[in-house]
Amino acid sequence: MAFLVSLGVAVGFLCVLCSFFRRWNELRYWRRGLPPGTMGWPVVGDTIEFLRRGPDFMKK
Repeated sequence: MAFLVSLGVAVGFLCVLCSFFRRWNELRYWRRGLPPGTMGWPVVGDTIEFLRRGPDFMKK
């Protein structure tokens, strides 16, 4: 029984912590006025997106 209570408290704490960091991150980037777009991985995410589009990216 004590294990389940401890597990519930730990999961609740992690949820609160994650929501706090997510909100803090949104506020931090909102103030900077960044251009629209994804906040993906700097090199890997953009490279994968670039390669996935192929020659079609020039038309847009």
